[in-house]
Amino acid sequence: MPEVEAAVHRLLTDLSAQSIPPTLVSQYLPAQYAAWRDGAIALAPADLVRHRVTAVLDRYGRATLDG
Repeated sequence: MPEVEAAVHRLLTDLSAQSIPPTLVSQYLPAQYAAWRDGAIALAPADLVRHRVTAVLDRYGRATLDG
């Protein structure tokens, strides 16, 4: 949906205009903070979102295999 794509693009662009403090990421996104600390991702909005969504999808994927 073009409207959704535009809104997500605008959100990520706006968030990218500011640096994200690592302490804020560690407080609200601890798994992404650990991934950043390990050098697996950057503290960029798109990387944080992608990492979080992937983690959730992996969890659901494992749940469906276990059932």
